[in-house]
Amino acid sequence: MNKLIFIILIFLLLAIKITHQRDRDFKPLLVSLFIISVPLVISFELYKVKSESPSGTLSTVFFLNTPLILYFTSLLFFKRRSISFNYQDNKLELAIILLAIISLINPENQLRGATLVFVYFIFSYFVLFKLIIDNLSANQIFKGIYDGIALLSILQFFLAIMFPLLNIKEVTDIFHNEGGIWSTRDGTRPGAVGIFSHPGNLALYTMMTSTFLLSCYCCGLKKRMSVFFILINTGTLFLTYSRTSYLTYIVAMFTVYFIGSNRRFNLFSLKNLLRFVLPLVLVLVWVVYYSPLSDIFLKSDSNEMFDARLIHWTLGFKLFTLHPLIGVGINSHLEYIAKNMLLFDNGSIPSFFWQNPIHNIHLIILVEQGLLGFLVWIIYVVLNIVNAQRAVNAGKNMLFPLWTIGVVISFFLYGLTGWAPLSPSILPLFLFVIYFSSKLKNKIL
Repeated sequence: MNKLIFIILIFLLLAIKITHQRDRDFKPLLVSLFIISVPLVISFELYKVKSESPSGTLSTVFFLNTPLILYFTSLLFFKRRSISFNYQDNKLELAIILLAIISLINPENQLRGATLVFVYFIFSYFVLFKLIIDNLSANQIFKGIYDGIALLSILQFFLAIMFPLLNIKEVTDIFHNEGGIWSTRDGTRPGAVGIFSHPGNLALYTMMTSTFLLSCYCCGLKKRMSVFFILINTGTLFLTYSRTSYLTYIVAMFTVYFIGSNRRFNLFSLKNLLRFVLPLVLVLVWVVYYSPLSDIFLKSDSNEMFDARLIHWTLGFKLFTLHPLIGVGINSHLEYIAKNMLLFDNGSIPSFFWQNPIHNIHLIILVEQGLLGFLVWIIYVVLNIVNAQRAVNAGKNMLFPLWTIGVVISFFLYGLTGWAPLSPSILPLFLFVIYFSSKLKNKIL
């Protein structure tokens, strides 16, 4: 109920803002609502697949979710409603379909219903994205993104001050019941959760939206406002006390700024690599070993967290060695473990490690889709960065290619130690960025 009340208030606030604008264009409101709704994960259960585990990162439940709610609502107002498909413009969707078919016919897939949940989840978002791209201009999409990110930045910063800075813990479970638990990481150390359920999710979302703001700055779009929101986002991220996020944030922001400030930049030039890599490494070394933050990295519970992840990674690698080619099925690795427990557990592994997804998204992809899916993933990441960098050099529309670089780096690096990038509160934003970046890379704002 809190989520619905909140989204209605946001809708009214943005609608009032638009009525005071000269053009009174309400179309960007759809994009703003999407950006703000992603962390809330507003959904209504339709059908739950019977399982012995949470199965994967996207659960085992078919939901009437936010993108479908927004899609069917928007049909009342938009003229263009057709859903077309062709290979040239939908290579990502086709790759997902092919990998899903392989997973569904995979004899080692212990819960094909969970794989169908993945397909349903992904394409519910693509349907909405198609509606947006057919009915909104590049400038309208930009306005919607900026308004949504700006509003969320202010709200998240305010909530981060409330907790952990002022220790008003009541704000941590307003939107997610688990927020109160994960805001203290089971009592080990506190961290801001904002409107998310975990500090890591808030940190990653903040990184991804900050790279958008920095991309705006590099493109000369709302430069002063963007700097302001970057500063408050930095404060929010700091209050999550997420070590991985600190380092990932530095790498992502540094990369976006360096590429955005160096037109005709050759990614593989030795000179540019030295200009880029050496300062970045020096900054990272200073942050870890010599800055006021060094205690967080060296004297806190970092060893215990590394040991815990090592158990998870070892379990994942063992699972990969059993089925290396095509894995055990998308969104179903926990079900395989639950039904083959004797292969992994002699009674000494705590239940946490087989009831929660493996804390490494690349290892999850390797386990669930095998070498085939993992190769597709790595190629896709590399091509996204290379193509985005080329688009920046072309100079037609730097904003979305730059944002793609920042988001892919954030997603990839943070995913080395957690599964938050593949969660329902983060994955939709990643899909949004890579979808619209490919569609709008030649559009001029």
